[in-house]
Amino acid sequence: MLFRLPGDRSKTLLYGLLLLLVVTFRVPGVAYAREVLPTPPSPAYSRAGDARIRPNELVAYATANSLPSHVVQVDLAQYPKISQFTDIDSSARGFGQNACGLVAAAAALGGNDWVSLVEKIAQAAGKDYRANAGIQPSKYVAALQKVFGAENVTAMNTSTLDELYQALQAGKVVIVDIKVNAAHVFPSADHPTYSHFARVLGMDLAKQEIYVANTLKGSSYWTVSLADFEKAWERPETSASLVPDPKHAEAVTYWAVVLNKS
Repeated sequence: MLFRLPGDRSKTLLYGLLLLLVVTFRVPGVAYAREVLPTPPSPAYSRAGDARIRPNELVAYATANSLPSHVVQVDLAQYPKISQFTDIDSSARGFGQNACGLVAAAAALGGNDWVSLVEKIAQAAGKDYRANAGIQPSKYVAALQKVFGAENVTAMNTSTLDELYQALQAGKVVIVDIKVNAAHVFPSADHPTYSHFARVLGMDLAKQEIYVANTLKGSSYWTVSLADFEKAWERPETSASLVPDPKHAEAVTYWAVVLNKS
């Protein structure tokens, strides 16, 4: 029985009792939000494509939270050249010329026997990997999850530079899907371009640079400005000028896959 008070006071009392019941009692089997400890806020990025602003915001974010500006997972001076053409069977009967994703993950996690890991990832991909066309991001993630476990592989679409930075700082392997200029063999949005999976080795926020493993021709890694990297990172599968299989090209943008090291 509810006691009715004059005017709106009875409604106020009723609402108060209902609120007390919701706060006090929890229904079995219903998931409720957990209290979490506060973490340093990520900078707010717009999707306006202003590459000059985002790197500066990232520097400010790191400075405000006393985080290192230089996060590199390898010794760049000693980083060996890894080739998707000469280190594996890149013939038409083998892995072909488009095994960048297979090599990026295998070289990062396979140690000295990384070449055999290329075969395992290819087998996990099955028909989703083709020697003449490579593999699309979603199929690539599915293959990696089969090999390394779904709990150790996380895909990120429309991600941001600070998410790459945080993953690198946490010691995770970060592989991005970017455009590469076919003439200069360098990450770029300038045509002619093709899409390419590559491991991010590190970032230097003070210099506003990102270091990306180069499994194509040339040096062992690329040094790219954060501004130019973001341009190359945007819509790699659908905005590249050289697309081997346009029908199945996925409309990803600012895409990355993050793998836990075992």
